Amino acid sequence: MVSPTLAELDDQGLVDSFRQGVVGAFEELYRRHRPLVVRRLTRLCGNEAVAEELAQETFLRAAQRIGSEGDLKFRAWVLRIGTNLAIDHIRALRRQPAQSIDDMLHIKPAAGTVVVVDTEAHVEQREDARFVVQVLDRLNPRHRQVLVLREIEGLDYRSIAERLGVSCSAIETLLFRARGRFREEYAKAMVA
Repeated sequence: MVSPTLAELDDQGLVDSFRQGVVGAFEELYRRHRPLVVRRLTRLCGNEAVAEELAQETFLRAAQRIGSEGDLKFRAWVLRIGTNLAIDHIRALRRQPAQSIDDMLHIKPAAGTVVVVDTEAHVEQREDARFVVQVLDRLNPRHRQVLVLREIEGLDYRSIAERLGVSCSAIETLLFRARGRFREEYAKAMVA
C-alpha cells in the first residue's frame, strides 16, 4: 500500500504527521491556510503588512503549541490564534496614541516665536526627517514604538522597558529586530 503524499492528507493527518516529526507536514498546513489567515488579519487590522507579520507570528505560535495528541480542528484553531494576536495588536495601538510627525521629531515652535523662512540646509534636514518617518511608518507598531523611544526620545533600556511593561532583555531583542527591519525598509526605500 502506498502512503499518501502530504498534499493528499487532511488537516488532522498533517497535524499527526507533524507531531511525529515530519516538518513538511506543518509547511503544508502553512501553505494551505496562510492565505485565509492573512485575509482575516487584514480585515481585522486594516493593514496588509501588519497582517503578514501577524500571520507569521500566528503560525509560529501554532507550531509551538500544537501539542502531542488529540484531534485538532486546525483551521479554526489557527484562525483563533491569529484573531487573538490581531486583537492584542489593536489594543496595543489604542494604548499608544498616534503621534504627528512634528511631535515625533520634537518640531514645535514656541508660543510667540516667529517662524524663520527655511534655508536650504533646513529644508534638507526636514526632508531627511520625513524620509526617516516614512521608513518608520513601514515598520510594525511595536518596532516603530521602541525605535522612537530609544533613538528619537533617547530613553535608556530600563525606561523603555518600564513604559512598555516588559523586561530589559526583551527590549534588547526588540530593538535588535526593529533596527534590522528599519535597515531593510530603509534600503528598499532608497531604491524606490
